[in-house]
Amino acid sequence: MRKRGYSDALATGTVAAGGTLGQMIPPSGALIVFGIIAEQSIGKLFTAAIVPGITQALLYCAVIWIVVRLRPNAAPASERATWAERRAALGKIADMVLLIALVIGGIALGWFSPSEAASIGAAGALAIAAWRRRLNRDMLMQAFEETLRTSGLILMVIIGALVFSVFVSVTGVTDAVGAWVTGLALGTVPTLLLVALILLLLGSVLDGLALMLLTTPILLPVVESVGMSAIWFGIFLCRAMEIGFVHPPLGMNLYVIQGVAKDVSINRIFKGVMPFLASDLFHLLIIILFPALALGLPELLGN
Repeated sequence: MRKRGYSDALATGTVAAGGTLGQMIPPSGALIVFGIIAEQSIGKLFTAAIVPGITQALLYCAVIWIVVRLRPNAAPASERATWAERRAALGKIADMVLLIALVIGGIALGWFSPSEAASIGAAGALAIAAWRRRLNRDMLMQAFEETLRTSGLILMVIIGALVFSVFVSVTGVTDAVGAWVTGLALGTVPTLLLVALILLLLGSVLDGLALMLLTTPILLPVVESVGMSAIWFGIFLCRAMEIGFVHPPLGMNLYVIQGVAKDVSINRIFKGVMPFLASDLFHLLIIILFPALALGLPELLGN
């Protein structure tokens, strides 16, 4: 983007906000962890995340379009790629796109379980690497090491979450919070807005997995008490986690970008991410007001 003359604010804001999409769009590790903690179907969570993930990406595109319309110098016009160049670029990723579609589509349509889908995805990735002549011992060892590290981290988080769930159940924290919220008599939408505010405040100072670990055992019963499903709460929580990643002043993605682009000030990055943060808050409000955005596709496939 710098080579094309894009402003630092727009470029860093786009990368910081776009980097959160992986938390929502399947196959999402965050949704897998939530599914295990909350004992929910991972397939349904993946299916429920498709429409919110797509609408989130479309809102980001709209933000970029609006910013460029208001400030044309933020992204100067450049030479367009020819259709031949576009087809060649798409051809380089076609096999990976098909593999991802097979894994996610297979789970959503009930062809195989998430564990079977993971096996198919791993085998397919190895086959693609071999076909591209990039499969070697070093690559395999690196993949094994990263898999062990990631799996170990997730298992430790899950163990902590399960222990914490037992703790809040035994101590009565869940019942106390539920009674407090019920006593407020706020109604469904105000209650969900209050939960969103709590998640956004905690998400600005906590890591995403830590936020999920601490809030799921306490807030899930509250959300269910106002008639919302655990599947919806999983999407809602994941969306709040994403906002925490780009929420100044402690959003992790902002400092990661600043670490890469060391010559761009953190204030400049804050400025660039603000339009995307506004779209994130608007999107979270839409999910609250229109739960069918997350629940419609799972119900349709279920029927």
